[in-house]
Amino acid sequence: MSEKPFLSIIMPVYNAEQYLKESISSILNQQMQDFELILVNDCSTDNSGKMCDDFAEEDERIVAIHLEKNGGAGNARNVGICNSKGEYITFVDSDDFIEKDIYELARQTIEKKMLDMVVWGITEEYYDKMGKCYCKNRLYLEDQVCAEIEEIKDLIIQMEEKTLFGYQWNRLYRAEIIKKNNIQFEKVVLYEDYFFNLKVVRCISNMAILSNCGYHYMKRTNGSITTRFVPEYFELSTRRIETMYQLYCDWNYCNANVKNILGQRYLRYILAAITKSFDHQSGFDKTKRKELIREIVTSNIYKEVSKHCNVKGILNVLRKALNNQNEFLCLQMGRIVWIMREKASKRFNRIRKYK
Repeated sequence: MSEKPFLSIIMPVYNAEQYLKESISSILNQQMQDFELILVNDCSTDNSGKMCDDFAEEDERIVAIHLEKNGGAGNARNVGICNSKGEYITFVDSDDFIEKDIYELARQTIEKKMLDMVVWGITEEYYDKMGKCYCKNRLYLEDQVCAEIEEIKDLIIQMEEKTLFGYQWNRLYRAEIIKKNNIQFEKVVLYEDYFFNLKVVRCISNMAILSNCGYHYMKRTNGSITTRFVPEYFELSTRRIETMYQLYCDWNYCNANVKNILGQRYLRYILAAITKSFDHQSGFDKTKRKELIREIVTSNIYKEVSKHCNVKGILNVLRKALNNQNEFLCLQMGRIVWIMREKASKRFNRIRKYK
């Protein structure tokens, strides 16, 4: 391995023995071979730690780090960043896999013009409890290079609209930018990637988009954070919208299109929050659900981005109900969606419009 490889690939590992070999193999089979792979074992209780050591013994480009205390994926990524040597940094989750040409395409794009960040598309794969893939979804934007900050401002909100902004594993970051600005992952249960990227885009001056969907994001139902009840869901979802809104205010670029996209996204989170309030784990009763509705309609962020945004279908009905403070209709909509999700989860995942 070269003293300073082109790319540092950081993989947090926690109880991933079932998927780890496939994930690491997809990295080792890359066309672009000038990389180091940093495996950060986050106190796994299965055979993952030994597998990390075995891979490190077989390939000098692989480094296995074993943490003494479980700190979550964000902390593991921070440890990986601190130990990285590459000119660029990327991440891979230990239960996902990547197609063999994605890093080579990114490297070729960077060679044409030294870039601060390269972003590519993703392929979402949905799996049922039996491990069978029942749905695939490709998310991407067309190939483009943004050499000016004004272009970046337009592109970031497009990425958010396509739900491509809030991930860390579908991009290469210039390592110098992350380390010089001490950008780290926060310890939060949701959106740590999103908040990380918000810090990064404040520091970049150019970037590129690849339409390639070579990262395969495996969405399973086996207890992942996206499939269980999270008490902080609405608080963090609101912060997600507020921080993106603040970014565009700071850029003096918070135009009608930005507000509309953020407003649409926030309405999806609102509907999801109302829906989740019917989960028996939420502890919500009718009174608390009504309090939630009142909190939403009186908040500044709702008034700024969602109250007058352009939406269709169920979200338009929800927006009108919120604007009219029709608590009954808002709660009935949440109840119906909850029943749909519980009774027809596969079909719901195919047609859902929010996360």
